[in-house]
Amino acid sequence: MTNPSGWQLPQPIQDIRNWVSEHGLGSSPQDFYAAAGHNVMKPLHGAAQLIEHGLGGTANLVAPGSSVAQFFNQDNAQNDAYLRKWEQDYQNSTPTNAGTVAGAAIGQAAPLVAGAGEKLAQGADYLAGLIPKVPQLVKNIVSGATQGGLLGALQPVTAPSGNSVGDLVQGTAGPSFLDQKMGQIGAGALTGGGLSAAGGVLSGIGKGLQPLINPQATARSYVGNLLGDQAPQVLQNLQNAPTFVPGSMPTAAQVAGSPELVMAEKALSNQFPAFKAAQMARSNANNAARIDAL
Repeated sequence: MTNPSGWQLPQPIQDIRNWVSEHGLGSSPQDFYAAAGHNVMKPLHGAAQLIEHGLGGTANLVAPGSSVAQFFNQDNAQNDAYLRKWEQDYQNSTPTNAGTVAGAAIGQAAPLVAGAGEKLAQGADYLAGLIPKVPQLVKNIVSGATQGGLLGALQPVTAPSGNSVGDLVQGTAGPSFLDQKMGQIGAGALTGGGLSAAGGVLSGIGKGLQPLINPQATARSYVGNLLGDQAPQVLQNLQNAPTFVPGSMPTAAQVAGSPELVMAEKALSNQFPAFKAAQMARSNANNAARIDAL
């Protein structure tokens, strides 16, 4: 589907839309578009609402009862009422099905995929990096919490704030805009920080199990990190190792010409008795071969 200007949806989104059309379990492309569009607009409405309430709060703090404060109070009340109706109309007119679930996911992810997510992550990582001398996992949790909190701040408040004089007199006043906004920020921070913590724990478990799951890959990675740029030359030395004494078999560290491998060989010998015994057996066999060659 294209608009009059010829712009087309990105191919991944078209693929999802087509899948929904074929396997939508009762949904339609219209459901997908409605949910995607609604969720794309949410952070825009939320940002505008947050700015307007911030200005209104400042005006009421600096000059309560002034014409400026009254203007913002009335304007914010009208805008909040519009957002409540906007959200309620969407909930009433949009069913819950595969199309709307997919559309909502695409709509929420669209700003992040478009580049906002990268900038948000960079900013959060920068703030986390200001914390000195803490483990990387803690910094990741702080970064995730910051990103989640900012995303929560951009969600519009669509529930009634219940701040009218009548509500206050009758004792039926609901949470204020600030209360609800802080709740959104807190929920986002908890979600973002929790996901980062869970990811760090799972990553640690995966790294711990990696030697058991794929020992060869672990060994290759260790040797590659140990040798660095020397790896091609070491490999060539191993492949072209000369035989000076028939029957004598030097160790890989002796042939490779790499001090790092020599140190690694000594460390393994000190740590593992079986490896040390194998080295001694190899050394004795080599000495016997040299004596035989004399």
